[in-house]
Amino acid sequence: MAVTLASGQSRPAPPLLGAPPAGCLRNHHQPQLHQQRYQPQTITTATASCTSSTCTSSSGGSAPAAGAAAQRRRHRRGKRLCASALPAPDDAARLQVLTDLTEQASRHANPLSAGDLLLLHHTAGWYGQVCAGALLLGVAGFHMFKVLWCSVVEKFVFSNVQEEQETVTLYGVDITDSMLMGLPEVRRATNFAAEAHEGQMRLTQEPYVTHCVETALIVEALMGPFVGTVRARTAVIAALLHDVIDDAHVAVEEVQSRFGREVAGIVAKVSQLSAMNQLLRRRRRMVVPAEERTGERSAGDAIDDQELRTLILSMVDEPLVILIKLADRLHNMRTIYALKPAKRRAVAQETLSVWCSLAERLGMFALKAELEDLCFAVLQPDMYSRLYDELHRYWDNAPEVARGAEEGRDELGVGSVAGGGHPGGHPPDPDTMRRLLRTVPRFEAVTFSSQRRLSSQISRGLAELEVCARQLLQELSLESYAPGLDVVVQGRLKSLYSVHNKMTRKGVSFKEIYDARALRVVVDDHGGQREAAAIAACYRLLPAVHRLWRPVWGETDDYIANPKESGYQSLHTAVLGPSSIPLEIQIRTASMHEIAEYGKAAHWVYKESPHGMASRGGGMVKARTAGGQPLLRIDGGALRDGVVLRASHGGRRLLCASYMAGRLSANSKRPVWSDYRDLQNYVEHRGWSEAGHGDHRIALEEFLLCSDRQFHRTDHFGHILPARLQLLDMPAEGGGGGGGAW
Repeated sequence: MAVTLASGQSRPAPPLLGAPPAGCLRNHHQPQLHQQRYQPQTITTATASCTSSTCTSSSGGSAPAAGAAAQRRRHRRGKRLCASALPAPDDAARLQVLTDLTEQASRHANPLSAGDLLLLHHTAGWYGQVCAGALLLGVAGFHMFKVLWCSVVEKFVFSNVQEEQETVTLYGVDITDSMLMGLPEVRRATNFAAEAHEGQMRLTQEPYVTHCVETALIVEALMGPFVGTVRARTAVIAALLHDVIDDAHVAVEEVQSRFGREVAGIVAKVSQLSAMNQLLRRRRRMVVPAEERTGERSAGDAIDDQELRTLILSMVDEPLVILIKLADRLHNMRTIYALKPAKRRAVAQETLSVWCSLAERLGMFALKAELEDLCFAVLQPDMYSRLYDELHRYWDNAPEVARGAEEGRDELGVGSVAGGGHPGGHPPDPDTMRRLLRTVPRFEAVTFSSQRRLSSQISRGLAELEVCARQLLQELSLESYAPGLDVVVQGRLKSLYSVHNKMTRKGVSFKEIYDARALRVVVDDHGGQREAAAIAACYRLLPAVHRLWRPVWGETDDYIANPKESGYQSLHTAVLGPSSIPLEIQIRTASMHEIAEYGKAAHWVYKESPHGMASRGGGMVKARTAGGQPLLRIDGGALRDGVVLRASHGGRRLLCASYMAGRLSANSKRPVWSDYRDLQNYVEHRGWSEAGHGDHRIALEEFLLCSDRQFHRTDHFGHILPARLQLLDMPAEGGGGGGGAW
């Protein structure tokens, strides 16, 4: 056989598909078959034409079909001949070629059937399901490992590391957690104060320098996130030296020569405040001796307290002076048990009316809470003890926990005060008062890790809050509620004085106080650079909390949209936590949390004057359900400004115009009256008056007051939708607005 090319040249042709090798031709029973099968074929550059005798057969209309059938029969016979023929032992290469050719022929002769394809399809589906199941098992295992790590490893490993941390003391005071007390300049100031007060003892039988160190630690805690600044070191050094002028008779010039003009100026002004306070207290004792006071506040006392507050704010131009004086008073209240009962009550009453009020006006709520509880324990020890016991009995769910709590209360001696709450009764002795004051939680114990100096009951209360915090963090980790932002959860115990006032004001029992303990969810806003994203995340977190725990209807307050007069901002909601114990959740940004915890002191690092910060922001117009009332439309994390157009059904149904593009103010600041008025005028000019009217920017919607005391959006069929609105308290008009044409 030869292959003829277009040029007319010829060369030997390779064996065709299925052609038997030379070894197979030793069987000569059918020589004609082989002659017919292996006829020469001609291939040109344009087409390949078959010259086989089977292709040129002229047997009528059935010739092609007969020729194809004959060719298939010859093909099968050739395969049988090849299978029966054995090649020579030394012809291994030809054997491999024969095997390859046979497999190729079988593939062409036996294509996959429909059953084979269906089997392959089912096999692939089963394989995909196995892979998906393995992936799901891997994800579940990862989450189980994460939960195990958080609940076991962190609890028993890291807690043991913290417990085994070596305690560092300075003149008998624990400074292990301090960041500044070990600095060389701070140690130099501590040694100077120790030398100046050498030989002086407090009524608690401790060296006087311990009071200086404790005051400095309180100032350091009040500095919060700015503890690493130069101003924080200046404040701590001045706190260590705050009594060297009055009690050690050290000259201001000496303080200035050793520690600089700024520190000396702060110490001198603290000394002036102390002298003024002593004068007012001495004048009060001249009018009515302390032994003859009945415990009731007179009109003259209120005037004196107001005068003292005014004098403090008017004469102080250095904000750190007030900070040090508040820290000084706080430590004196912690050790007030050493005073005589009459003087103890007088100092507690002055602290409650002057210094607690001043701390509140400055936004220092954590410090104010501890001062109030200390005063409450001194002025009404019986009531304080009863509330303390009731609070912890309410927390004790398991019998063994309850037994441990009772043992702790017996050890502290709480509940054994008799007649201490009445001026004519027998006051508690110093030892009993000391144990009572120890139950007041420190203001710096706002996180779960800051439990070094807390009583066992308070530590257990924070531990229960930590369990709730872990559940909340696990819920928040399942979905991206705050993409790109860190979320931190902290615990907070409400002061018993606040609980007592709330029970008295509302006339309710302790079980109806839902904010006795709270969780604070703080969303990082990158120092205010991502404030809008953080606020939107706060509103997205609120429904997540309600999915985890059942909310208490009517106990949700939006202080982000409507800040308090002190500047406090946060979302508050009450829920029924584990074991159906009421729990308050507070959601805020990091900037809001900074103001809430450290008050205006957070800004004092930059030496801003306290005069404007302490003034109350009066002139606020309260929200009302009437036309023209500004509002904030909240739908998940989407915040949109709007205005009330019409109120009906006694103010329970509102027709509102919402600016669907977002906020009315272009610079992300809160809009003013003129912005909302322009929106209302635009709607009236277009003639829109029913729900559903509007364009791509403005939408008219109806909102209904529901059982949770929130206005929720309704559709045309009256169904309640997730979107809700918050009516806004607005400052009195007086400034220009962003205004502009719509």
